[in-house]
Amino acid sequence: MQSVSPFRSHWQLPQELIYLNHGSFGPSPLVVQQARQAWTNRLEANPMGFFTREMGTYLDQATSSLADFVGCRPDDLVFVDNATIAMNYVAHNTPLKPGDEVLLGDHEYGAVMRIWRERCKATGAKMVVRRMPLPWGDDDAMLSHFFQSASRKTRMIVLSHITSPTALVLPIEKFCAEARRLRIPICIDGPHAPAVVDLNLKEMGCTYYCASLHKWMCAPFGSGFLYVSPQQQQHLKPQILSWGRSLNHSPPRWQDELNWLGTRDPASFLAVPTAITFLTQTIGLDVFRAHAQDLILKARRGYQQLTGLDFNFALSDHYTRTMMAFPLPKSVPVPENYDGLHPLQIFLSQQGIEIPITRWQDQLYLRVSAHLYNCESDLDALWMALDEYLHGCRHDSASI
Repeated sequence: MQSVSPFRSHWQLPQELIYLNHGSFGPSPLVVQQARQAWTNRLEANPMGFFTREMGTYLDQATSSLADFVGCRPDDLVFVDNATIAMNYVAHNTPLKPGDEVLLGDHEYGAVMRIWRERCKATGAKMVVRRMPLPWGDDDAMLSHFFQSASRKTRMIVLSHITSPTALVLPIEKFCAEARRLRIPICIDGPHAPAVVDLNLKEMGCTYYCASLHKWMCAPFGSGFLYVSPQQQQHLKPQILSWGRSLNHSPPRWQDELNWLGTRDPASFLAVPTAITFLTQTIGLDVFRAHAQDLILKARRGYQQLTGLDFNFALSDHYTRTMMAFPLPKSVPVPENYDGLHPLQIFLSQQGIEIPITRWQDQLYLRVSAHLYNCESDLDALWMALDEYLHGCRHDSASI
């Protein structure tokens, strides 16, 4: 059994740290960090020249590289800091009025739920949350079940490509096709998808796609994108107003309003092509995906052996990629006034293990992420520490 991943040297993670939360905050490999710093150095060497004569061209080049990777035209993409900002743009550009509805699944990210809840509250619209059947295992049944909640009042559908709390892959192309058939705009929340699954946004046919690139794609923090279908681009209005014109004196485009939001360092955006090269050429996407899924399937077996819980969110590995959420035993209590930082998470961090405890439908989950720098010994250390914690919980419960 490998005690250290052969890929770990590409990162600057401390030797003693077991990092199992790439799904939330994915550290960049060294080559990407160096590329980001090089772009910042170029900016600092001559800010005026960079901003007024060079940045527009550099952004166009980076956008073109990203567009090739996600399968769309560069004209349909714009860089944003993260998927949350992209989703806010979509929400505030969706015309809603009293009686209108926005349809979401119940596996959506909490911040996304909040964005649309507040948007509906402000406009008098209604947010409809459709509970998805578990376990996942039949695409057509899932599709039929979800769209039973769509109606003539539905003005937007919002769905994750890969869910955050439950770490499941949705057959999103089928959902987009059905939304098109019903002529309902659909926005895909996709921060976990780039690099994990093949993307072809043009063929997918979604109205909007929101993504963060600091997760599985290994790009720097502060890099994400918003895809807007050609039919919607002329209607997109910015939430932040600046000059609203081209950076390199080219003809006006819809991206102009978002490319220049005042003075900021675009280094994270400009380092995205380096991240793409790292994954596709230095490592290979197939190598990354196989490595991560192999660890996740081993994690499932290890967790079942430890807890005896028959975990079954999905009937097929087809719905699982680089993350898995494991339900914690009922012996693990939910503290009063729980704010998302569980004592188990603190305990594991004290053992040198960084991993999130999530809550979904009143159940606590341990969500394991696996990237190239992880190996099987990381999982063994996790199960050993978790066993110690669970033993303490059982002892405390017996003492009451």
